[in-house]
Amino acid sequence: MIDQGTVWVCTDCYMAHHYGEPTTTEEGLQPMSLLVDFEVTDGLPANLHECSAAELASGDCQCGELNFSKTPCEGCGSTLAGAREALTLWSQEVDEAERDADLRDSALITRDDADRGR
Repeated sequence: MIDQGTVWVCTDCYMAHHYGEPTTTEEGLQPMSLLVDFEVTDGLPANLHECSAAELASGDCQCGELNFSKTPCEGCGSTLAGAREALTLWSQEVDEAERDADLRDSALITRDDADRGR
C-alpha cells in the first residue's frame, strides 16, 4: 500500500469511519463520500508527529486533532467550522508488469473464445 497523504475530516466523517454510521451531515452531505477510492487509517503517519516518543507511546499524543478549524472537511466537503481529526489515506500499489500481464491474459482469453465461436 502507498501512503497518499493525510486529510482532516469533520466529526461526522470521523464517526462514520469508525462506526459506519449511515447518516448525513447537517448540510445533507454523505460522510466520507470524497474518500471512497482509498483505504483509511486513523491519525497521522509517524513522520508527521510533532510530539515526543513518550507521548506517542503513552497515547497522550494529540497531533492528529484540531480543536477548531474553518477549513472544509476533506471527507465530505462540509464547510461548517469545528473540530477536525486526521486520517491517513492509502492506495494499492499498481505493479505495471502485473497489470500488463493481466491485460495480455484477458486479451488471449477473449481471442481464444472468439476462435472457438463463442
